[in-house]
Amino acid sequence: MINLGMLRVAVLGAIALFGFGSAHAQEPIRIGLLDDMSSAYSGLGGEGTALAIRMAIDDFGGKIGDRQIEFRSADHLNKPDNALSLASAWLKQDKFDVLLGGGNSAALLAVQNMMKSMPDRTLIVSGSSNLDFSGKACTANSMHFAPNNYVLLAPTVKALTDRGDKDWYILSSDNAGGKTATSVATKKLGESGAKLVGNAYFPLEATEFSSYLLQVQGSGAKVLGLATSGSPLVAIVKQAHEFQLTASGMKMVLLAAYISDIHALGLETAQNLVFSTIFYWDRNDKTRGWAKRFLDKHHAIPTEMQAAAYAATTHYLQAVKAEATTDARKVVPQMKKAPIDSILFDDAYVREDGAAIWGTYLVEVKTPAESKAPWDYYKILAEVSGKDANLTQEQQGCPGFSQ
Repeated sequence: MINLGMLRVAVLGAIALFGFGSAHAQEPIRIGLLDDMSSAYSGLGGEGTALAIRMAIDDFGGKIGDRQIEFRSADHLNKPDNALSLASAWLKQDKFDVLLGGGNSAALLAVQNMMKSMPDRTLIVSGSSNLDFSGKACTANSMHFAPNNYVLLAPTVKALTDRGDKDWYILSSDNAGGKTATSVATKKLGESGAKLVGNAYFPLEATEFSSYLLQVQGSGAKVLGLATSGSPLVAIVKQAHEFQLTASGMKMVLLAAYISDIHALGLETAQNLVFSTIFYWDRNDKTRGWAKRFLDKHHAIPTEMQAAAYAATTHYLQAVKAEATTDARKVVPQMKKAPIDSILFDDAYVREDGAAIWGTYLVEVKTPAESKAPWDYYKILAEVSGKDANLTQEQQGCPGFSQ
């Protein structure tokens, strides 16, 4: 005889797993990306990040149970009001379950603040570095998967100050990320017995940097730290070579840089630059295999932001499957409980404050003679564990999660 009680339990379990409730059996899981698709940061994120997310969805099978996974991307133009308008429409009208985002930190911080009023939806910041995402601006339903300002610059500052480079000038983009990076670097320099002899901020849309470089030359600094990325970084480094800054003995280091920047500069110009990264495509067979798939479709090697978006999407879908729901109140705690199971990163996890914790590589750009193949750009000088590369929860300062 059929045990009706056991049958009811089995049927309900099947509905939960495969339909997430009979009323929504065919409702898709909707994933959206808000990013810079056309300007300063589009090379490190943009269409490459959209591709990485689609690859994660395809690798997951394109659906969970009978729910298809849908994806859409849009350009917020690095403007907070555009990002808010898009996010609001997607979440409220189109019923998106999760948003990923990159580009200008201010645009994503505006969206993150809005997420407080939508506790059942999830935000994953995969392509902006501001510490505030898992610091003072944190929310219970948001996570920061991109490498933050501290992770990007602390190992670099320590390596150079340890070898005696003590007098620094920092040139930063005039936005939330650049200002945070300058503040963090200044504090790190002080802890290392070094000093900041000067700093300046330039508009994000700037293309001419000669006046700033003249200030650097007259400052007495021995090291120029660049707290920017994308097209501004490329322009500054090229113009600094025209000014013969490095030829005169000044060291130039990158406090936020990506392989797309190095590619745009070329090895002849970028050789010997030092910086930190959470991802390098040529570490092992798994990273090389994934990067080759990405390269075949995008005609460029993935940046760390694009790799982080792939890992974040996979981790999110694993949590949705485990919890049989897209409700952030269950999905986000599951993402924090389970380790990040990714072919691209080792020993990674999401901390209680929403910060993704992964190790960092201190790298130096190869000379043209050292590079043996296309995109063979980095020498790994040191590996820094996730614990050592990141601020603690207390230092990060997320209200409610500080220990």
